[in-house]
Amino acid sequence: NGRAVRCEHACSKDVVWCNVACRATDKARHDFECSWLKKHAEPLREKEGEYNFATVWHVVRLLATWNAESHSGNALVQQRHPWEAHFLRGWKAVDMCCAYLDSWPEVQIIHWKRLVHEYLSDATVLPPLLSAEQILLLLCKEETNTFGLYPRATGSQPVNDNAAPRGESYGMALYPRAAQFNHSCLPNVTHKPDGQARMVYTAARDISKGEECMITYFDLTTHKDLTSRQNHTQEQFQFKCTCERCLKEEAEENIECMDSLPFGF
Repeated sequence: NGRAVRCEHACSKDVVWCNVACRATDKARHDFECSWLKKHAEPLREKEGEYNFATVWHVVRLLATWNAESHSGNALVQQRHPWEAHFLRGWKAVDMCCAYLDSWPEVQIIHWKRLVHEYLSDATVLPPLLSAEQILLLLCKEETNTFGLYPRATGSQPVNDNAAPRGESYGMALYPRAAQFNHSCLPNVTHKPDGQARMVYTAARDISKGEECMITYFDLTTHKDLTSRQNHTQEQFQFKCTCERCLKEEAEENIECMDSLPFGF
């Protein structure tokens, strides 16, 4: 009827579909998560906070995708264009995503292991599709490759004092092909979700043949200076950014430091 609808079993206040047809399309995945949400959603949110709740729920949704595909034998998202035949789809694409557990701080790994033990190993509401170690790896993949969804484009140039931030996040999604983008603080590609939750990538400038297409992993209007950007990539993404912009600004800072040294007599 075109009106938003909720779960018939009232599993969680956060489960809303745009209409009855949308709910029917999502049935295979939601049937998997419904009992889990009813048991764990509110306790998890209350104890672990909104971010951890959303992250763990997203992992459950990824498991639901695998479960549905293993029963149907096909990817839930079907090929729409001939060129898409060159790419993996569905769970196979998720499984392809990188995850480097050894690059994360030990305290983070311990935290993830606890989340897996308390919320993702409950066989009464989740079929035991993966071992605890495999779910931990999936959680790492989710954290490493997931995109936040924002109302405005990420990576728009130029970034100046009047540049508008991308806004508040209203969701998250995993786009396995897009997760292969590398980061730059001077990106040549912007990204923004459309009305159908598809991430749209747009050239921010002319891109030369053979030039790598790169996005920014964060809002450049929030982290403008070199130190802020490099600290953010280290804390959130486990690497120190050495993109063209950062290297140039580092060199400029080094020259300024050299100029301030007390040379001469």
